[in-house]
This record gives sequence, structure tokens and C-alpha cells, in this order.
Amino acid sequence: MVHIAFKLAALACYLILGLLIDDKTFCFLIVIILSAVDFWIVKNVTGRILVGLRWWSKIDENGKETWYFESMGEVRQTNKTDSAVFWVACYAVPLMWVLFAVTSIISLQFSQLTICAIGCGLAGVNLLGYIRCEKNHKAAVRGFLFNQAKKNISGDQMAQLGQ
Repeated sequence: MVHIAFKLAALACYLILGLLIDDKTFCFLIVIILSAVDFWIVKNVTGRILVGLRWWSKIDENGKETWYFESMGEVRQTNKTDSAVFWVACYAVPLMWVLFAVTSIISLQFSQLTICAIGCGLAGVNLLGYIRCEKNHKAAVRGFLFNQAKKNISGDQMAQLGQ
């Protein structure tokens, strides 16, 4: 599955290349490239396929950032297994990077800390975007259902609900 392939590749390269190669620059480049590719694939491809969500942000000429959230709406049909894999991977990877960062600090390998921070940052921004997107989707579905119910319920029935 593509969703976890680049995540696992970045984490594995961090561990394996850190042990096998003395050149920290090579390790840094490989892990950052894999993390960046993972960020793009999750944000633009697997999020839409696995959970029916997509997000992006724009910064206007005044420097104000605006987040945009997109979902397949009420017709969103997602596979529970795919959804679970998506969310577990999105939550687990930033936690793994934090664990690796703590390990780097404890072992006094501060050069590795930069890799961990960038990996955690990329995975964390994706996670934040999808959490916000999911909340936005749920609010939109609630609003849609409320409006549909409002159309089908008479004024007297609405008054009884309000009591």
C-alpha cells in the first residue's frame, strides 16, 4: 500500500542508514526526500482515495493563511480497513519521529535531531490537516442532515422538539 510505503521507507532509512553510513548528509537527503514524497502522496492521493478527504492551504498577499477542506460529502463511502490504516499511520508516524528525536537527544546525536524534526513536521502537518478536514466533513454532514430533517418536519413538530 502506497500510503504506508514511503512512511516506512523514511523511518527504515533513518534507522538503517544511520547505522551503516557515516555520511549524515546522505542519510539526511534520503530521509527528507522520502518524507516529502510521503507528504505529497498522502495529502493529494491517498487521503482522497482511502478516506475521501483532501486539504490545502493558501497564503494571500497580506500573509494570511487560509485552510481549505474538501470531502466527498454525504456520498462518501470508505472502507473501514482502509480508513483505519490511514488514520493509524497518520497518528503513528509523527509519534515515531518524536520517539527517534528523544532517542537522539538521549544519545547526544544532535545532528539526527534535525531529520527527526523535519520528518515529524511533515507528518504532523498532514495529520493536523486531516483532523481539521474530518471535523469539517462531520460538521457539513450534520448540517446537511439537519436541513433535510427541517424540510420534512412540520412547524408544529419542530415546536414540540424545542420544548
